[in-house]
Amino acid sequence: MEAAQCWDPLPVNSTALKESPEGHWRAILPVLLALTVFVASSRPIPGEFGSIMAQWDKVVHFFVYGIMALLIARLRFVQERVPLGAMSSILMVAAFGITDEVHQAFTPGRFCSLDDWLADVLGAVTFVTAYVHWTAYRRWLEHRVVVREGSKFRIDLPPVPMPGLS
Repeated sequence: MEAAQCWDPLPVNSTALKESPEGHWRAILPVLLALTVFVASSRPIPGEFGSIMAQWDKVVHFFVYGIMALLIARLRFVQERVPLGAMSSILMVAAFGITDEVHQAFTPGRFCSLDDWLADVLGAVTFVTAYVHWTAYRRWLEHRVVVREGSKFRIDLPPVPMPGLS
């Protein structure tokens, strides 16, 4: 079966999901975020932050793991060479979320929670789906801010996308 005829679980609109050739540094960002999550979840939550974390825990999980999935989905390697493309970033983050929850089960002052993992997965699905299907959002994320013109650089801030417009 040809690649064009394969079923794509997250079909992409006409704007290509390609990063610039200079975008290799992007692979470092999800790794750094995962390391930060690992280090943070290796420590017990201080008593004074316990009540704050109880209120915001799922929101933090949603955004941190959503951003992690988005960073992975934006990698050219993932888009071109990994089966399922951007969808695979959701699976990677879900797997990392499981390992993080198991890790927390062995950390004093922490516990394993299915609700945290569901917030992780929901964040990943939301962020990657928005990236794949919302063209204006994707264009804004992929806009090159620092532009090289000969030996000089200039800042080119992206236009702010209007909600609902693509």
